[in-house]
Amino acid sequence: MNPNDVAEIRHRLHGVGMRSTIARIRLLYILEHSNAPMSIRDLSEQVEPTVNDRYAIARVLRDLEGFGFCLRIEDVDGVRYTASRRQARLVEDTNVSVSSNIG
Repeated sequence: MNPNDVAEIRHRLHGVGMRSTIARIRLLYILEHSNAPMSIRDLSEQVEPTVNDRYAIARVLRDLEGFGFCLRIEDVDGVRYTASRRQARLVEDTNVSVSSNIG
């Protein structure tokens, strides 16, 4: 994994209040670099042994989906996941200054 991509994913996860666990970073990285939606089985074949439990993968995907990082796609072939481009565009660094002289 590219260290810059990892840092950027970590920043986006923290931006919505999520902890940046190894499982979240790895799965989101794989989804964002995939050319097609992936099943839990596909993902379990690509992650390293520390995150290859399908139940753990499903739990992480549910968390990522809940915060808009990935999309769940259901069709006749089953359930697949893909990275959400919407979340990647929404999270940006913004510096807002508010005056303390209100009123």
